[in-house]
Amino acid sequence: MALLDQKKFEEAVITYRRAVGSMERALGPDHPFTLESINMLGEILLDLRKYEEAEVMCRRALAGRERTLGLLHRDTLLSANNLGVALCNERKHYEAEVMYRRAFLGAEEMLGVDHQDTLLCIYNLAGALYKQGKYYEAEMMYWRALAGRERVLGPGHPHTLRCIIKLVAVLYDQKKFGAAETMYQRAVTEGEQALGPDYREGLKNTSCLAMFLQIRGLGTAGESVLPK
Repeated sequence: MALLDQKKFEEAVITYRRAVGSMERALGPDHPFTLESINMLGEILLDLRKYEEAEVMCRRALAGRERTLGLLHRDTLLSANNLGVALCNERKHYEAEVMYRRAFLGAEEMLGVDHQDTLLCIYNLAGALYKQGKYYEAEMMYWRALAGRERVLGPGHPHTLRCIIKLVAVLYDQKKFGAAETMYQRAVTEGEQALGPDYREGLKNTSCLAMFLQIRGLGTAGESVLPK
């Protein structure tokens, strides 16, 4: 994060803390404006990577929205997702999985399988599963997120490409090397078509390239890279 952006976010934290205090006194802790300010404060703290503080705010927003809006309201589900983000970044991966799964199932029921909120929750759930070494389930979730984002956003959208790159990693960790290589090549092709030649250069700065090169080293010319 740039220094200027950092300063702006720090100033925003001060502003929202004051707003939350004022609104709690004037409107009460469960007023929609109060809860929105608490939610925004939590999101800013996430941007600042102050995850423990963010967790506290996200829990407050979630609890308040559960009481006032119900378990399946879109704002409640987004608060559950935000709490999952905080927990995942604190390495509380199982707790994050629980929150993401709750948010995903609720969003799927209320908003539909291809709503962007649903797809975001699926993507985040896949990440929490991956962090726990639950590679097969993570792969299934990434495939779902990829299929949905292709339908909604298109094959070359950055969010779609991000799903492909995540699939490279989860396939690699399951020793599905041929499939991982295919997905890497797909990311390069679709990324260059949509975003230009700089996309390939950007991939060189990720662990994805190292995986791809290692996959290449597993086979010889004319042979499958998939180990026997």
